[in-house]
Amino acid sequence: MSESTESTGLRKRSVGVSEDSKASNSVPAKSAAQVGEESRSDARPESRVVEGEGWFLGCILVLLVVGGLAFAGYERRPLVVSDNAPMDRFSAVRAKEKVVKLSDEIGQRTFASPENVVTADWVWSEMNRLVDLGKEHGFKIEIERWRTSGTFNLFFYGSHTLFAYHDVENIALKICGLGDCSEGPFTLVNSHFDSALGSPGGSDAGGMVGVMLEVVSNIIHREEKLAHPTIFLFNGAEEPYCLAAHAFLSHPWWKKVAAFINLESSGAGGNSLLFRMTPGHNWLGRIYQRAVQYPFVFSGAQDVFERKVVPSNTDYIMWSDMGNVPGYDLANYRHGAVYHTARDTSSRCTSSFLQDMGDSTLDLITELTMSSELEEDHSDIDLSNPKLVVFDILRLFTVVLDERIANAMYAVAGVLLLRVLSFSNDRAAVFRCFLGMLLGFILAIAAAVVLGLGLGSISKLSWYARIWLVLPLYAAPSMLMTVWLMRIVTPRDGYTFDTGLKALSLVYMVVSGIFAAFRLRMSYMPASYALGALSGTVKLRGPYSVQMKFFITMVPIVVIGFPVCATSVETFAGVFGRSGVTVKEDAIMAGLVSFLIAAHFSLPIGCLALKGRRSLKGLTVVLTLAFVSALVWAVAQDVPYTSEYPKRMVLNEVRLFDDGGERSRIIVTPADSYQTEDLPIWPTDGFITESSAGEHLFGKVGSSVFDFFLPTAANVLGGTTLVLNDTQHIGKDSPKYVNLKVHRDNKWGETRKLSISVDVPGCSVTVFRIRAKIKSWSLPVEIIPDGDQHIFRTFFAKGSKPYRFDFEVEDKSAKIDVDLLGITHGDSRTVAEHIRPRVPDWVDLVSVRSAAKSFSI
Repeated sequence: MSESTESTGLRKRSVGVSEDSKASNSVPAKSAAQVGEESRSDARPESRVVEGEGWFLGCILVLLVVGGLAFAGYERRPLVVSDNAPMDRFSAVRAKEKVVKLSDEIGQRTFASPENVVTADWVWSEMNRLVDLGKEHGFKIEIERWRTSGTFNLFFYGSHTLFAYHDVENIALKICGLGDCSEGPFTLVNSHFDSALGSPGGSDAGGMVGVMLEVVSNIIHREEKLAHPTIFLFNGAEEPYCLAAHAFLSHPWWKKVAAFINLESSGAGGNSLLFRMTPGHNWLGRIYQRAVQYPFVFSGAQDVFERKVVPSNTDYIMWSDMGNVPGYDLANYRHGAVYHTARDTSSRCTSSFLQDMGDSTLDLITELTMSSELEEDHSDIDLSNPKLVVFDILRLFTVVLDERIANAMYAVAGVLLLRVLSFSNDRAAVFRCFLGMLLGFILAIAAAVVLGLGLGSISKLSWYARIWLVLPLYAAPSMLMTVWLMRIVTPRDGYTFDTGLKALSLVYMVVSGIFAAFRLRMSYMPASYALGALSGTVKLRGPYSVQMKFFITMVPIVVIGFPVCATSVETFAGVFGRSGVTVKEDAIMAGLVSFLIAAHFSLPIGCLALKGRRSLKGLTVVLTLAFVSALVWAVAQDVPYTSEYPKRMVLNEVRLFDDGGERSRIIVTPADSYQTEDLPIWPTDGFITESSAGEHLFGKVGSSVFDFFLPTAANVLGGTTLVLNDTQHIGKDSPKYVNLKVHRDNKWGETRKLSISVDVPGCSVTVFRIRAKIKSWSLPVEIIPDGDQHIFRTFFAKGSKPYRFDFEVEDKSAKIDVDLLGITHGDSRTVAEHIRPRVPDWVDLVSVRSAAKSFSI
């Protein structure tokens, strides 16, 4: 029987072949048959390869090779030039000497401190040395040192706030070009020599001061002069909300500034990242493309800053937003845990970062001053012009695309994808796989957020000092969920690796379309990934066809995506250490990591794992073990901080005056979600305890002095009262009194006109709030109320003095409430003698002293 059955089968197949040959004259029928047959014949060899031994490990090896290439590009920086190199070359070693002087010898250089003045004197002496050096080399150099007062409005921490500053210091050097030194256009290079409270400012921004001084020396030692003058501005008040940058807007030199380069730091080490440029001025991107030899730029970072996701800012806002001058904002981001802490020392300001920043700055200055674009009038540029898409490839070269060109490329890619799908006979499987990818992608992120919330309730910030822990902790379960959901939804029959790549390309094109609809500059990323996945469907034969397809797919994903992923995680890890008590850092980090891993790795790996049951089981075992191990480690930690990754705390020793006399207490404000009472910070001897109850300031509970200092941010910042036994010093070193004087209160006519002055002697910062509807005032800025109140911040660089102004209110009978707070920097005797010596080395403690009082007029 079997023998006759086989013979019959053979005869049937023979007849089929004969019939096909007879139908050879029917062209349409033959073409349709060929398409189906080719698809089936292509599927069989691939299926045999996929089911063979070692194919999955081979693909993972391909991924590791491509990942290693991307990592090498991410870590690619110029070689550090020694101090023996020619003086016309930038030397990080020479620049580092200046950093040591600023951070180690002078130390903390807070605004209005004596050390800030010492620093200004040292910078001025360096300027005079450079002037003499310039004369020897035939350069004309002008230097100026001056103090300025001014006023401006700023939307600050969710509140419209008026800033007033007095005697803020700037020091500027101008290297003249080939022509007259007074003729523009000028290029401005800026950074600041002040440091944050409690920080020696090694990287922020002592490193940038060292870079600028070395760059000036390099320019002087070059044979060719710059085509146009260049100004180097060393400002003494950036940390208190960019005061000195605003002060420069009133200087005569500013009127001829055509472009600026702002140098900043938000960590210690890493790459020099160009994270934003002035919108509408697309010529800036082309100059950066031509100039910088080691580019590191991701225009998607500007999307993040424009949406105020990162809670910080730089002098860029003064130059670009208020001054209406185009320019660049460059900074580093690695090791953000030391940012604005006592750990920001010269030893952590790496020479490789200084070399990277110095070379980039020197390249940009040279190209800017020689460019014809600098001489053009850009004052009438429409900021709604097409945005610029800018990114680098492995730090080798820069890609610059106009938004319209980029959108046209996305459209071409979309049309190409649709055409491929229209000729595919596995469209049903592609769309099922597409739905599985979307489901896995979305649910994996949601599950990661839930996991972050749960883990954060048990062991907050467990990854803070071990950033690699986010991979097994959040990336591993995210990948598992994505891959398994893809497997559940995607049909087994008829699935090939090409089916998965087509679905993957479709996912990326949908994401790219959404990004482009919202005009996000990062839309180039998913569009590039879609083209890579689509290219992976090219017909290949041989035992390694799947590995080759996977390689083609992953090259753009990893080369373009890995630096963005690494930068994002490194940046936000540092940001979460100072983001406030109500921010769920673990949930946000889990969602961020899950999104990045799913988009760049889980979906492509899922396309592979769908075909092989054994590979999926192996992947599940490995990822599960990694997750469980990381989870045990995270939960077992008592404290997530180390001396290198400290817990930030602010102590405010406040004296509160009211009708019943005065009260003094120490307010503790943590910088992240870990409340201080949940950590073993204080000794167990009972000398220091905390109280979460009790009034703080002006009858408000729960947010310490910051409820007034940052009014609408009270729900972000939390605090407790510190109780010390057996000490009588609390509040004795705080300001002695708070004064409000009414010079005139005229209720004649239809309105009420007042003239008042506020004064807290000994305080460099005075903050006050007027609760009234002000109709007009004597200040030279627009009235922008914050609800029914007006918030003022005044800064005094050379000692406090009464701040007086006039204003007019419409309701003559209404009571006007004024809350006044004065702040001065530095430890009190209580903090220095009784608190600071007792805290562990993983706590970074900053302290201020203040006095507060409420008045009614």
